[in-house]
Amino acid sequence: MLKSAWKWFLGVFLVCATGVLFITTLHMMGDNKFIDTARAFYPPQAEFLSPDESGFSVALVSDTGSNNHVLEKVIDDIVSHENEFEFVMHLGDFSTRRTRMGLYWLLYEILPHLRGMPMWSTAGNHDVAHYRESPNTSIWEYRDVLNSAQYWFSYGNVLFVVLDTSAEKLTPDQFDWLDKTLKIARPAFAHCVIITHKPPIDLNPEWSHGHTMAPSDVKKFQSIISKYKIDAMFFGHVHYFAHSDFSGIPIYSVPSSGQYVRDKENKNFGWLELNFYKNGKINVVPHYIDFQGDKRESLEFFAVKYIFTGYLISPVVIMLITMVISMIIGAALYVIAKRNRTQNI
Repeated sequence: MLKSAWKWFLGVFLVCATGVLFITTLHMMGDNKFIDTARAFYPPQAEFLSPDESGFSVALVSDTGSNNHVLEKVIDDIVSHENEFEFVMHLGDFSTRRTRMGLYWLLYEILPHLRGMPMWSTAGNHDVAHYRESPNTSIWEYRDVLNSAQYWFSYGNVLFVVLDTSAEKLTPDQFDWLDKTLKIARPAFAHCVIITHKPPIDLNPEWSHGHTMAPSDVKKFQSIISKYKIDAMFFGHVHYFAHSDFSGIPIYSVPSSGQYVRDKENKNFGWLELNFYKNGKINVVPHYIDFQGDKRESLEFFAVKYIFTGYLISPVVIMLITMVISMIIGAALYVIAKRNRTQNI
């Protein structure tokens, strides 16, 4: 009877171990699927795209906060617009959970809605760790998924400079990069725009309550960009559309595409249309969507982040649980077998 009990124990263990291997395989396949998806969002770095183009349009979105259902509706509105856009720029705060898998999941969800249109981005403060958050998550996780948060590229006769303002402060290396990029690349193009997450000034203090770059960074930032002809600057972070002037440069904030809308007069989510005309003019038009639905993070995200990707139930944890369960079952079978043997005697 004891041998029979141990056979049951080994059988249960083998069945559980097979299940662990199966779940681990699914985990790896899912991870590879997400990685392949993310590559479609890798930004062009120091690339010259469509150099002969002189008139084109770009769409700008920002501040999704893992509310993929809202962003999907925003992208659908962009794709179905009568104007044809060459690419979409996301100005940061894809996520609110600051995890690698949170970004992977959102990209996987929105890719079909883009219908082949490129989408590039920079990081927002919600995409990386704060001093108040766990140090285990940082800009490195964003870079691991999306390759880079700071880069430049050109499209047609326009230079796009994408600056990473996700951290509390800009580093000396970042200021040096910005100055050198503008010094070397700016003279080669008719226009130049700067795209980043945090604005240098508060566009509406009543609504946004000081959501800007660090005050110590603003003066240095201004001293650099004032040396070059910048046509416009675009920001996210404040969750509403506004426009103003900074150091003689027109600046615009992009409406929220999922996070709480701070505009007291317009609570709709939206995006910006940016047009570069052949006559040299630049036009900015805000668009809004009528979104009816759950604005909270999806249960889908919880499943992806915490279960299927192993934040709560990783293959290692499953193996340990399997071993413990198998030992408990084996021990119970042993006790039963021993009791039956005693009774037979």
